[in-house]
Amino acid sequence: MKKLPLLAGMIILVFSSSALYAQDWAGMMNDRNANMHDVQKAFNNWYSAHKPDADNVQDKKASKNGENEEDGNYELYKRWEWLMEPRTYPTGKRPDMAAIEKEYQNFLAGQNRDEHRSNLHRVQSPGAWTYTGNVNIPANGDAGRLNRIRINPSNSNILYACAPSGGLWISTNGGFNWTTKTDRLADLATSDVAIDYADTSIMYLATGDGDGIGGGESTPSTIGVLKSTDGGNTWKPTSLNYTLQNSGPGGMTVNELVINPVHHNTVFAATSFGLFFTSNAGISWNMVLSGNIKDMAFEPSKCSVMYATTSNGHFYRSVDSGYSFTQVVLPSSSGAGRMALAVTPANSSYVYVLADNSADYSFLGLWQSTDEGQTFTLKSTSPNLLGEMPSGFGSGGQGWYDLALAASPSNASEILVGGVNIWRSTNGGGNWSLNASQDGFGAPYVHADIHHIIYQNATTCYAACDGGLFRTTNNGGSWGDLGNKLEIAEQYCIGLSASNASLWITGWQDNGTNLASGGSWTEAFGGDGMDCFIDYSNNNNLYCETYQGGFQMSNNGGSSFNSIAINTAEIAAWVTPWIQDPKNANTIFAGIENVWKSTDQGNTWNPVSNWGQSGNSILAIAVAPSTDSYIYASNYSSIYRTSNGGGAWTNVSSGLPLGMAQITDIAVDPGNPQRVWVTFSGYSSGNKVYQSVNAGSTWTNISTGLPNLPANCIVYDKTGTGDAMYAGTDMGVYYRDTVNTGGTWVSYNTGLPNVMVTDLQIYAPSHLLNAATYGRGTWQVGTYVPAASKPVVQFQGFPATICAGSSVQFTDLSANQPVSWNWTLTGGTPPSSGAQNPSIKYMTAGLYPVKLVAANGIGSDSLTMNSYIKVNPLPAVPAIVQNGYQLSVVPNTYQFYQWYFKNNLCPDQVDTQWWIGATGMYKIVVTDSTGCSNSATLDVTNLTGVQSLSSTGQLLAYPNPASGNLEIVFNGGQAGDYVLALSNILGQTLYSENLRYTGTTLSQNINLQGYDKGVYFLSVSGINSRIVKKITVF
Repeated sequence: MKKLPLLAGMIILVFSSSALYAQDWAGMMNDRNANMHDVQKAFNNWYSAHKPDADNVQDKKASKNGENEEDGNYELYKRWEWLMEPRTYPTGKRPDMAAIEKEYQNFLAGQNRDEHRSNLHRVQSPGAWTYTGNVNIPANGDAGRLNRIRINPSNSNILYACAPSGGLWISTNGGFNWTTKTDRLADLATSDVAIDYADTSIMYLATGDGDGIGGGESTPSTIGVLKSTDGGNTWKPTSLNYTLQNSGPGGMTVNELVINPVHHNTVFAATSFGLFFTSNAGISWNMVLSGNIKDMAFEPSKCSVMYATTSNGHFYRSVDSGYSFTQVVLPSSSGAGRMALAVTPANSSYVYVLADNSADYSFLGLWQSTDEGQTFTLKSTSPNLLGEMPSGFGSGGQGWYDLALAASPSNASEILVGGVNIWRSTNGGGNWSLNASQDGFGAPYVHADIHHIIYQNATTCYAACDGGLFRTTNNGGSWGDLGNKLEIAEQYCIGLSASNASLWITGWQDNGTNLASGGSWTEAFGGDGMDCFIDYSNNNNLYCETYQGGFQMSNNGGSSFNSIAINTAEIAAWVTPWIQDPKNANTIFAGIENVWKSTDQGNTWNPVSNWGQSGNSILAIAVAPSTDSYIYASNYSSIYRTSNGGGAWTNVSSGLPLGMAQITDIAVDPGNPQRVWVTFSGYSSGNKVYQSVNAGSTWTNISTGLPNLPANCIVYDKTGTGDAMYAGTDMGVYYRDTVNTGGTWVSYNTGLPNVMVTDLQIYAPSHLLNAATYGRGTWQVGTYVPAASKPVVQFQGFPATICAGSSVQFTDLSANQPVSWNWTLTGGTPPSSGAQNPSIKYMTAGLYPVKLVAANGIGSDSLTMNSYIKVNPLPAVPAIVQNGYQLSVVPNTYQFYQWYFKNNLCPDQVDTQWWIGATGMYKIVVTDSTGCSNSATLDVTNLTGVQSLSSTGQLLAYPNPASGNLEIVFNGGQAGDYVLALSNILGQTLYSENLRYTGTTLSQNINLQGYDKGVYFLSVSGINSRIVKKITVF
């Protein structure tokens, strides 16, 4: 919609549907309805026109401990593709969010919730997983990716850092130390946190990765908005979530949270699906604005004025505290993409808006308003503040991914912009100087890709970026890294020393290849760190890679590296698999499109297969530990085997579900080269791990016990019994053997955060299982041994407060490996269970106790928690009454209302009445003060009767039907403030305007040219009155 100023009683209304415009690839990545293959095509088309010149793209190693930004959009897209392609194979269709949420509860439960399965072979890990990743920032490196930083409104030493896959972190000493209490949340993707200024122990947490490529694909994109009343120690869902009955729209990410500065129980949530608000501290939520809302703020001096921006170049303004919005079109903003905004208490009339160019994500412009966002002036369009070059020259940028704007609280003309680098203006955006640089040249170093900037005072600022948290106390004269104890590394792989339990190498997204030695960490190589390993015969020989086969080798313990990349036209996978020959330390195998072999530590390479297909990269490779004659390699469509070192290969795909899922990893029995296991990604139920005992001639499905979630990796424990093995999934680790678990996979997650596990390796001499995780760094636990003591019972139910008819997922947290469970679940259906982690439905309101008795071969223990489950009643079932074009809810005593038309949510229709304009199925969802809901439907087959409704006053509109100018005459009856609005038949408000009626008849003229033919509704609403007219455009 485009809105022009009110001139001489004339209102010009122009609107259009965003559906008329094709989405760009970045927008499609965040659109859960966009097929993955369509996103691939869109990106490839875009990239063919925007690929940087070869001369401008340097080596894949970044110039400092930051990232390589010369081809940043390519890297960002490929990270997303790496995550999405195996999870959507082969159709490209995004996974169903409700199904993922259900499996997420299974992960919390720790195993499959099949209550009929035998309890005779249940095991748990003998001890808890412990964090063994970096505590302090790696030497020459940084901590990991952050989305946002917040400051406690009562104590500026208390900081909150939101990690996109590592949870919420809290510092009580200004960022020098950090702790987290969110490891057991159902989703560790966080984008923002809001702290109640009236009681700072009350906090709201936005989940999902608002800026990122993955939040929503490896886990549910959000579990909504969570609330804590004890300073972040524990969290419970608000009604904007996936587990309570009133769950809101599926598949969204919560981008930002803002609390009304006067009414602290009113909270706004900017999401990828719209702008929501709650006026009762999270009990219920309503949508007030549709679209992907990226940023919002209140005018600092009064809460009646609020601003919001979107991902597609829209700026909105509200004058009623955020309950309705009007778009303000910024001058020369055509082609705008994502927008960010900033306000300042130094002059509350000032509003700044930053936008990227939707064509190439470069800097489009910086606008300034000095009248509370009513009008704007374009202050600058150069230099390229969003590009990678510290000079500001060059084209392109990553504004869809990193776009930050902050205004000084003491100087209204001072602003900071974050893109790849940080820029500063002291004259309201007219001129710019480099404030921080991603390579440390021209300005102090701050890691690339700035997601959020916030001022603490006139001279102190914080910047959240892909490397963690940085701070300046002198307006950018220097910046310091505050990443110590931020344990948030997004790791792709881990490689262990064969002889030193405290030596390993890991590949990190954004933050290079990092070497751990005796607890000390060093970034040994920059860029994105991928697959890596340590020579089992010499700990000084390290192998690492950057994306798509950027192989590197060090023979001096990581002091320096040399490129050993393969010179080939074949295309390698984003994370390119390569492996050391277990029989000959100088021999390396790598998978590109064919299998390649080097016998001199990577100095020379030759292909040893000829079945590779163009564009079909190898994704997994394994060499039998007992003989290097047996090699297995897979691409997305097939798996091949050779038994003579590559002289001949056989396609051994028959019997595998390759038409439904993609292979992710291969493991071979150390003692028998014909016994092999493969794991599968995606959401094909029951197709997670397959086994062959004859080198792939036939396959057997051994997935029993694994949830329907992607399985990413598998490792065989040669020191265990009964084919002991471990599988890493998107939601934890599972264990299987044929003796203790009876061939069933069981949870092995005690103490492990709820995080994606990307790689597993075993240090055999000490029986230690090591895990690389995507968001919480490196973890370690002992391999399985039987329990030695009776259980100590503990459990949890989530959520513990529900609405009647909803379910509670119970999770056994007992120590010492119980093998049987007896739950007493008064009021539940069923009222008892022998499952380890049952899901129980409660149909009747009340308070109910829960009791668990757990036992193993040594003894038993029990725990009863009285009044543990609170079940709230559902509100009375409503009814919909039709009177011509008007629908009304009976009774009208509920607290919140939300209308749907043909199962589509109508965000603007949140009243007890709705003037409709089309036949079809209508639904009303009503919500009471506890957040519980009920609904009713009405199939409207006839629209006759009353054409308009007048509460007080008179609204005339003619001619009607109309195709051009429409004359409006309004007599309000009672002097006061009114809102003139135009909506379509779906209830979407296309235009709204505030009117001041003084008792004199108002005459206005609306130009309907450009409107689609059909029915619209014109309304004027006052405090106790509403007038509606049906308008037909022909």
